Amino acid sequence: MAVFIHYPIIKYSGLNLGAFQASPQTFFGALLLSFATAISEETVFRGYIFNRLLKIWKNEWLANLVSSLLFSFIHLPIAVFGLSYTPPAMGVYLFLVLTYGIGAAFAFARTGNIVSAILLHIFWAWPVILFK
Repeated sequence: MAVFIHYPIIKYSGLNLGAFQASPQTFFGALLLSFATAISEETVFRGYIFNRLLKIWKNEWLANLVSSLLFSFIHLPIAVFGLSYTPPAMGVYLFLVLTYGIGAAFAFARTGNIVSAILLHIFWAWPVILFK
């Protein structure tokens, strides 16, 4: 659970545990965006890419690693342009995204259900949204 809090600590040089102050529209907008992002990213990276690589290579760990590296790679522009991370902070961010990707692919492979990866994605992102 402590891994979730690393993003704000890096970005803001500390942890702000203040209340999430947002209007209901902002809150539900963030919730909707979280679901849309989780559904689209997990469908592409776990549902499509991981499954295809697994069928081709017949090696779960290799498929997991490659699909997770690709997942991390698409988050690079977010780290550079959206979050304006320094190179060390960007390295930590991409490592955490890679770690999440490996875990999500592992959960997906074990359950055979994309919903598990989607829920993990949402639970991974919400502490970042709440403790910004």
